[in-house]
Amino acid sequence: MKEDIEGYSMDNGYAVTKELLESQEEFTAIFAIADSMAIGACKAIFEAGKRIPEDYSVAGFDGLDISYYYNPSITTIRQPVEEIAEETIRILFDLIYKKTKHSRKIFPAELLVRESTAGISG
Repeated sequence: MKEDIEGYSMDNGYAVTKELLESQEEFTAIFAIADSMAIGACKAIFEAGKRIPEDYSVAGFDGLDISYYYNPSITTIRQPVEEIAEETIRILFDLIYKKTKHSRKIFPAELLVRESTAGISG
């Protein structure tokens, strides 16, 4: 991530991908840690005259609605946000009322394969 640009923003995804493309480093895919960053990455790829997914695959993480409606729709990993929020609140109250000292919970995520990724051929 670029330090002078807001963390998980489209601007950051755009700037980092533009820098990567200009570096002439060979790559075939980008996995962004947020769907918003994946969308910024797509913009940089298109501006470089490249295609998604033919030249570069792009995937994000969040499962935001915009990832579905973007063109091409972004492959993403959907988090169970409501379940995470509910469990966080429950854990906080358990900590406040000293029902537990610590807690750990793992939530399943869902891979949503869409138009922004292609299979590996070789």
